[in-house]
Amino acid sequence: MVLPDISVFAEIEILGQTYRSKASRTTRGCYIEVACNPTIPGKEAEMRIGEVQYYFSHQLQMKKTIIPNGRDFAPNAFDEHLFAFVRWYNAPLHPFQGFECLGAAYYHNSFRPAGSDCILPVSRIFTCVAMKQGYPDNHVVFLPLPRKTIGL
Repeated sequence: MVLPDISVFAEIEILGQTYRSKASRTTRGCYIEVACNPTIPGKEAEMRIGEVQYYFSHQLQMKKTIIPNGRDFAPNAFDEHLFAFVRWYNAPLHPFQGFECLGAAYYHNSFRPAGSDCILPVSRIFTCVAMKQGYPDNHVVFLPLPRKTIGL
């Protein structure tokens, strides 16, 4: 059973890396890169850039299991799930290959319509990206940022 309580967060920390959202005090760290499942079987995953609007969590209550002697096998357990609500950037209006050799991505500065793919488990976040505006035809460039390394 999914409990009706939802907690909303402006930022979250995953493995020492802080990810922010548009709801936080600063928007640095609110742009992310995600590996999306391919729509065509056998094709490799598509890397997609998005802007996190906010993070949220909810709890799932597991049912009790009663064994034949009348005792509880598993008490009520709660499992917390963390998600991000992400607005995905639209593909560029015209192809531009100049930034790919640098590992950068070129997108149109507009969002796809909101849908079910906007709710993303935080485990699917690949890395933060930096955004540079001011390119022709309302386009932006995103450059992946290095991730922090834990335990050095």
